[in-house]
Amino acid sequence: MLQCQQHKVAFVPESRQLVVELDLPTFEVVPDALEYRYVRARDEITPKARPIGQRRALYTRVVSRR
Repeated sequence: MLQCQQHKVAFVPESRQLVVELDLPTFEVVPDALEYRYVRARDEITPKARPIGQRRALYTRVVSRR
């Protein structure tokens, strides 16, 4: 869970506007690897890429919960 959240809030009485500035996590917060598999023949662990649409959906969920 991300905890370092920065924010600023200001009210402009003349225009009756509330301005909120919030630092959100970048897209890189969602891992590009969906899973990892061990390949015995090569004795290595290989990543399986997460589809970009799924990454976008997960990022939207992360940002909307802030």
